[in-house]
Amino acid sequence: MPHKNGFETLEELKRDKNFASIPVIVLTNLGQEADEKKCRELGAVGYLIKANTPISQVVEEVKLLLGKKDSGR
Repeated sequence: MPHKNGFETLEELKRDKNFASIPVIVLTNLGQEADEKKCRELGAVGYLIKANTPISQVVEEVKLLLGKKDSGR
């Protein structure tokens, strides 16, 4: 992101009353435990590392978050 990093974006999102209740799953290549901890402290409900996460898992995480079961696709 050219003008701010993901931490700053997440922090701004969670401070804004219009967006604060939107659940956020962070998809990143930052794999340090401290990075995940910081994101969760800022309000992220999930944390996936791009290099280690197949797209099918991303889809399943979003479905779980939305309370939906596997659609069979």
